[in-house]
Amino acid sequence: MHSILPIVALLAAGANTVTAGSYAENYPNRIYLNSMCLPTNANANVEGGIPEAEWVAAMATSPFPCEQRIYLERTCFANGTTTNDFIAEQQCLCGGNYFEALSACYDCLIAHGLVVTPSSLASYSSAVSSYSSAECSASPVTQGYTNLFTVNTSTGPFLDYTVSPDPFANDTRVANYWTGPTAPVAGKITGSAVQHQSSFTNVDNVRFTPPGAVTTGGSVTTPLATSTGGAVKVRVEGGLIAAAIGVLAAL
Repeated sequence: MHSILPIVALLAAGANTVTAGSYAENYPNRIYLNSMCLPTNANANVEGGIPEAEWVAAMATSPFPCEQRIYLERTCFANGTTTNDFIAEQQCLCGGNYFEALSACYDCLIAHGLVVTPSSLASYSSAVSSYSSAECSASPVTQGYTNLFTVNTSTGPFLDYTVSPDPFANDTRVANYWTGPTAPVAGKITGSAVQHQSSFTNVDNVRFTPPGAVTTGGSVTTPLATSTGGAVKVRVEGGLIAAAIGVLAAL
């Protein structure tokens, strides 16, 4: 079973189980990696907190792959249970750079000192490849992307990360580890999938009961958007950001 929980744990941060003071004391490495790979989130916390919708929206132009990942999950994940919802999700995720950002997010952590074993790195790469293949090759589309996740029943507490000296200490430049898109790219939603549910309801990465299968005509071929403008309706209202991060993600 391949796990991508190491990166998930960083993004979820375990804030529901510890106070702010104890978190800062017990998880300094997590906090540092968060500041390097999710600076929008880190800055929001430093400023005393801003509405979640505002900082998610700010990620629409973020060059940081971890932030691109969050933005695309919040933008693309299905919120309804119709086949149009699942096709729209597939077009949005697979026609853009979601899976590239998912991989590069882990690269950011490693670049800034996260200690990982070769087997962990291989496991993560395999998990991303499995998710991408399962989501993007599906035809007909029979389920939502979050149905691919197995439920993580761990209640913590989280352990702090083991880190080595950061060769790019306090330097958040993405060019240090990635040459991908400078902003998140969402695939364009076309055809009947335009009639998907666009209001955000996918809290806690719900598991959907598929209403039936729809054939999309073989392999998925969706226009690659050069920006998210006009591709999808961005959903940023309500809910917890942890719900958009893939907290239950493990293969």
